[in-house]
Amino acid sequence: MTFKNWLINCSDYSKYGWLSVDTENDKSFPDTNNYLEISNYLVEKNAGEMSKTLFNQAYEEYSS
Repeated sequence: MTFKNWLINCSDYSKYGWLSVDTENDKSFPDTNNYLEISNYLVEKNAGEMSKTLFNQAYEEYSS
């Protein structure tokens, strides 16, 4: 399962809820397992620090 699919399947009530909704609505969000690809995408899209922090936390949970 890719990170995007994993995140979208998180409950809207989880700590990643709004991030999962934003990811689902972003049709160009990378559908991959590659941390650097997703991280670079967030930088290119000028994601805020909160989004990047939540991404790092979610990716750590996803990859464990």
